[in-house]
Amino acid sequence: DREYGGLIVQDASGRFFATAPVGGNLYVDFTRLLKVDAQGNFLHPAGYRCHGLYHSHPDVLAQVMKKYPGLPEAGAQVAMNFFTDVEKAFMIRHRDFARAFYLSGSETCLLKYEPSGSAAEDMLAAEIKNDRPTGTFLVIEEIIDELANTGTLSVVIPNKLWGNVRGQFVG
Repeated sequence: DREYGGLIVQDASGRFFATAPVGGNLYVDFTRLLKVDAQGNFLHPAGYRCHGLYHSHPDVLAQVMKKYPGLPEAGAQVAMNFFTDVEKAFMIRHRDFARAFYLSGSETCLLKYEPSGSAAEDMLAAEIKNDRPTGTFLVIEEIIDELANTGTLSVVIPNKLWGNVRGQFVG
């Protein structure tokens, strides 16, 4: 039950490459792949620009159900296959470094978030940073809508959970 992650980089000729994934435990430590400056900002690898960061979520349905006992199984599946609050804050924090963030869910799906730099995105980051209470959403779709309303959220590789449809979420 580990997460894996890596980089999608672009060279000077415009070609894209993905690095081999590195394993993490509860999360992927991207400082194992990237250097940081004195302010903690990621630095692009020599000769490349980082286009995106990717990571995976393991199948931890039983753990999600235990943590949120009132959540129906369908909601737990969505939560397990979607960006967490920590990941949302991370994507917003590093939006000037990478243009896209990918999540490979445990159910063979691939999601993509492209930050907008909007005021709404800044407000979401501040809300998360101020330790908003978890589990306060009235419906599970709200965890999706808040990203769809602040940036561009898409299904790249669909599965049954996401309606077997590729495309952009509309919040």
